[in-house]
Amino acid sequence: MIFQGQRSPPNAVWPQPQQFNASSDLLYIRPHNIPINSNIKTCDIIAKAIQRYQPLFFPPALVMLEPPSAATNVLQSLTLNIRADPKCEQYIQLDSNENCK
Repeated sequence: MIFQGQRSPPNAVWPQPQQFNASSDLLYIRPHNIPINSNIKTCDIIAKAIQRYQPLFFPPALVMLEPPSAATNVLQSLTLNIRADPKCEQYIQLDSNENCK
């Protein structure tokens, strides 16, 4: 069985979140100087996921220039905000909530 559908537009967020607010505001990024944090501070699973995914955000083969020194619209950090049940599970449980929002 083949399901027909529409292709995602280029640079689309995937998987789609339940809510997505886009803006036309321009933010510069310093690719080698941007901390990625989480609201769960002492969770090995989250910390390891950040370490694993950070190189994917800014791959070494991607050439990115530093923003102008006078720029005031520079992204300072990224924060993963885990809302549903902000506890750190070492192993998935039968009652674990894996919903994405």
